[in-house]
Amino acid sequence: MADSSKNGVVGRHVIGDWFDVSGLITEREPPEGLGTAVRASGGQVLLPSA
Repeated sequence: MADSSKNGVVGRHVIGDWFDVSGLITEREPPEGLGTAVRASGGQVLLPSA
């Protein structure tokens, strides 16, 4: 789960490799690199319905 206000903030917390990520839940579209990495690893990016 991600709060988009943290996107682009310098900091690092490693919880595993990208292939360990099954998805990202956030209130708005993540930066392209992050969304691409999640999707490329087979994960989903879940956004609220409009």
